[in-house]
Amino acid sequence: MSNLENEREGSGLQGPAPLSFDQASFDRAWALWEGKRPEDYFFSYLSPGWARVHFRVQVRKGKVAGISTLGGSRDGFPLTIDDIFSRIATAVAAERENTGLGSRLEALSLSYDPDWGFPASVGYYWWNPPGTMVDGNSSFSICDFHPGQNDQNAPMRR
Repeated sequence: MSNLENEREGSGLQGPAPLSFDQASFDRAWALWEGKRPEDYFFSYLSPGWARVHFRVQVRKGKVAGISTLGGSRDGFPLTIDDIFSRIATAVAAERENTGLGSRLEALSLSYDPDWGFPASVGYYWWNPPGTMVDGNSSFSICDFHPGQNDQNAPMRR
């Protein structure tokens, strides 16, 4: 049981807690990324959960040009780093407008690459109505970022 669940359990609350999200840090990181974003880059996407996903994405001229699957399914991909920022912003806006269907985004924890601003680590917790069999915790990382068209020198983490 998560800390958020434990805190609510003894309080008598029957629904999700308000979204915990640092909007100012997100906005600063996205502005840093937009100011430095290379036209061409590579990155690895890793989600270590039960449906482990790991792949390498090549972006050229702002569009996905290639993807190498190192494990798991590519459902929902390919994405650029800009797409990832947009999806996070959309999820937060939907939650604040309470347009979610059933599950609710309750906590979103991000750390950002200090040089480029992209979300290096994303963790999120979904509140699910009692009786549902849904894993409400997940995370992913963007690692091995490498600007440019040549990826030969970029390290690969497995």
